[in-house]
Amino acid sequence: MALAATWMLMLNPFSAAAMATPGLSITASGSTTIGLQIFANSNLSGGSNPTGTISFRLFGPGDTACSNAIFTSTVPVAGTSMNSGHYTTSAAGTYHWTSTYNGDANNNPVGPTSCSDPNAAVIVQGAYTALSVTAPAPSGGAIHGAAALAGGVNPTGTISFFLSGPGDSFCSQTLFTSTVAVAGNGTYASANYTPTVTGTYRWRANYSGDTNNMADPMTACLDQNDAINVTSLSQPAPAAVGFSPTSLSFAARTVGTASAAQSVTVSNTGGTPVAISAVGRSGATPGDYATATDHCTGTTVNPGATCTIAVTFTPTAPGTRTATLTVTDNGPGSPHTLPLT
Repeated sequence: MALAATWMLMLNPFSAAAMATPGLSITASGSTTIGLQIFANSNLSGGSNPTGTISFRLFGPGDTACSNAIFTSTVPVAGTSMNSGHYTTSAAGTYHWTSTYNGDANNNPVGPTSCSDPNAAVIVQGAYTALSVTAPAPSGGAIHGAAALAGGVNPTGTISFFLSGPGDSFCSQTLFTSTVAVAGNGTYASANYTPTVTGTYRWRANYSGDTNNMADPMTACLDQNDAINVTSLSQPAPAAVGFSPTSLSFAARTVGTASAAQSVTVSNTGGTPVAISAVGRSGATPGDYATATDHCTGTTVNPGATCTIAVTFTPTAPGTRTATLTVTDNGPGSPHTLPLT
């Protein structure tokens, strides 16, 4: 018997035990909010004193097939439970972890774990933003609201302002609304509103939220910081019509031949809109002048805005030919006139 055993050993001097195949599982850290860290834990079971490393891979929101890792972490095996490195989230959504045991001399490689394993998913919620409203002092007879947005992670979206008037203690009616675009945390101003009666006005606002930031609901009506007391009203300056240039002068021409058109810009330099009802000509020889284009008649020109009129000259007789361009509107001093020579 001893001789037979010796003979078998000589035939297979390198025989060894079979490689072990450990079990591998993964669990993700709990749900959190954007900007905070997440990690995963893997457990090895049933191995033969495993050593080596475990490689973790993280896949971002929308990558449900785990095709493009956004973060990798390889850690040494030390016992049966290993944590990945930590990843700081930059987008809201559901992240997925996988892990792979890379094996050693006594243990076969195992993995990766399943991308669809629910234990390997971690939900990252949008950032919780904070919105507060104040009412700066009136300026130039107008008021506006100011909203401070904080806590967002590169927030976009919009802030909408709502203004309630005197006597509306519970903000049940909205006199005026204004929406502004958001580009980061900070303070945003509504458009101006010119009060028509004295009393206490109240501003409210909400934030729309975006992919990575939670919406902020309407601020409270009775917040003392959102109220402004208007004690006097500023009357806007009346409409004032001006011309540029202030006159049109045409070169001498042969009787019956038309000149090139010359343009005049009509502007409203006052504080209230002006409605232009007619453009015409008067004076000594109005028939020698014609309106080539008229972008003013029938329009309302707001403060600071303009419209244009173009005039041509076709003399009907020799000599100096003069006329007046007339603009009829609802402003003081109408009709307004410009010399044509």
